Amino acid sequence: MLRGQRKCWDMSFIEDPVEALEFLEREKVDVVVSDMRMPRVDGAQLLNRVREIHPETARLGLSGFSESSLLLRGLGSIHQYLSKPCESDRLVKVLESMLAASARLTPRARWLVASLGGLPCGQHAVSRLSRELEAVEPDLAVLQSLISQDLGLATKVLQLVHSSFFGNPRQLADVGEACQMLGVARLQSLLRQSGCFVSVEGVPEHFLINYAHQANLRARAQTEGSADALVAFLRDIGQLVLLAHDATPYLELLGKYPHGPELWAEERRRYGNSNPELANYLLTLWGFPEEVTTAMLPSE
Repeated sequence: MLRGQRKCWDMSFIEDPVEALEFLEREKVDVVVSDMRMPRVDGAQLLNRVREIHPETARLGLSGFSESSLLLRGLGSIHQYLSKPCESDRLVKVLESMLAASARLTPRARWLVASLGGLPCGQHAVSRLSRELEAVEPDLAVLQSLISQDLGLATKVLQLVHSSFFGNPRQLADVGEACQMLGVARLQSLLRQSGCFVSVEGVPEHFLINYAHQANLRARAQTEGSADALVAFLRDIGQLVLLAHDATPYLELLGKYPHGPELWAEERRRYGNSNPELANYLLTLWGFPEEVTTAMLPSE
């Protein structure tokens, strides 16, 4: 599938997953692409291990639609799923986008983004979502409302529908549409999956609620279902990346520089890159369309 790119990229092809892990214990790579269904070690186990030993590495899974249990086990470690059969042109384009976005980042910034299993969620938001999902008849409209009120929850469901998690990816889905596509049963499976929703000590709940409120206001000011609306909603997710790793110092930084070039300059000094550059890389890893990922980059 990728052998035609040998002149462009330094690549290794290993059929046995155990041998692949032995290789990765010795070598660092920029991207790992793995089939999900393999003997002895499946794709979820392999990519979970890759995240442990090389958290800065981009991780892609090739999956069939019947492999939902494998996909669920790999949720925290796999950045993007591509459905099988996957045409070589599609895979090459995805890898080119990932590598180009990665090249903009310093090694530390690359680690900050790629090591995350998800963005921070409010504990209260997760609890309310859990109660609704455990009801006798969960109300999808209530679930949509709860998820849209927390950026960590919202970005996880958006990641899944913009990738090939449950069927063909949906471009430019909003949170409501993403919840409808996943459905109640799949949302229940996501909640039960350890590590799918990430809580971070030191990030006040009201801060995350305000983040989501501002994101929703920006999105509603744009045409519903448009790229502009999705860009407006996701604009500040690079800040959540930094909060996930460095909550208290970064909250202090936001108190001095809420937004704009002064904040970006200080972020680059401390973390290697600005939060818009982190957002660009994160959304590229997650398979969002180019019109959304490029709009994240700062226009200074």
